[in-house]
Amino acid sequence: MGLYDRASRVVKSELTYRQSRNISSISAEQSLQEFNGCVSDLKKSLDSAKLKLKRLQGEYDRALAQASKWKKRVGLANQHNRADLSEAATVHFQIHRQEAIDLKIEIGQQNSIIFSLKQSLESLNTDVDQEYSCPSHSKEDELFA
Repeated sequence: MGLYDRASRVVKSELTYRQSRNISSISAEQSLQEFNGCVSDLKKSLDSAKLKLKRLQGEYDRALAQASKWKKRVGLANQHNRADLSEAATVHFQIHRQEAIDLKIEIGQQNSIIFSLKQSLESLNTDVDQEYSCPSHSKEDELFA
């Protein structure tokens, strides 16, 4: 949300300044380019967050597979009455299970970040559309109306 808030404040202050100073439409184009730059930065952040989520999900799947493998080894050790092997396998199982739990929590947090970035991007795009699109007027007319 920080990037969206910053971009909104920049654009709104630019529009207010330009309206009060009666600056030409060339400056409005520059403001639109800055706004689009913020949208581009937000898209990059969203892509980065999605890549991190994919990496986390892979790590989570591997941790679950390892936990399952060690759980089977605990069972085999118990079948063969090998308490020493059973204890060692139980320790490994607990380590991988805890790792999977931690990764699941991190995946939930990453999903929240992605959701927030998507909302910010949609809101920013809406603001761009509202500020710079008016079919019956030019951009200069809209800025100074």
